[in-house]
Amino acid sequence: MASITINLGDAFLLDTPPNSEHLYIAIAQTSGSNYLFVNVTSRRPNSETSCVLLPGSGIASFIESMSR
Repeated sequence: MASITINLGDAFLLDTPPNSEHLYIAIAQTSGSNYLFVNVTSRRPNSETSCVLLPGSGIASFIESMSR
């Protein structure tokens, strides 16, 4: 098994159903080598808006502006 170093804020594209790539971000180290990750989903009318990603340098190209 390969060993990787994870830093808070690291992002990973994982192959997940049904739409292939899904973005996950490390937000907390819970213990030793265990981390808490959050996933990024499409913004919808009832979405929580406390953390909204906008297109820009260093952001995956599939993050797009949405006016709401």
